[in-house]
Amino acid sequence: MRPLPVRVSSACRLLAAAAASVLLVAGGCRVGYPFRGPGYDADRGVVHPDAGSQVLVVVTRGDIKAASREKFANHLRDVIESMNQQSGLVGYSVRRELFGSRVWTMSVWVDRGSMTRFVRSTAHHKAMASGSIAAGSFMTAAAPVDASRIPLDWAEAERMLEGRADQE
Repeated sequence: MRPLPVRVSSACRLLAAAAASVLLVAGGCRVGYPFRGPGYDADRGVVHPDAGSQVLVVVTRGDIKAASREKFANHLRDVIESMNQQSGLVGYSVRRELFGSRVWTMSVWVDRGSMTRFVRSTAHHKAMASGSIAAGSFMTAAAPVDASRIPLDWAEAERMLEGRADQE
């Protein structure tokens, strides 16, 4: 017995093409937290009393291991909860791929010393030591930026990382 030929209508082909397009576009979708923090006001910009005309912007990127997504989410929550207690923090934002493993962070500090104290904090240290970011995927860049430009948009933050990759 021969199988019956299958006819696919034009409407079905169009629907399949549309679904494939949605998946391709959605693959590039990113979600995240808007920029916020104790030293930032959406209407007035940088309001931290210790901020000068320039602040330090730190951008990170990494890929979350598939088996570690929940662990990463828990550590991220702990880090975010600790952020507002960090001396010298202007603000921060986090985003991730909707259908991928990549995550980005952006934090803004009044100076390098404030950022260094945060990196040594318990919550940040535990998150980095957890092993939930794939080896070799983590990248960081830091640069002084005019306070009037805060918050940077993500395109500019990614250019900071690309510039860092070009230097390595």
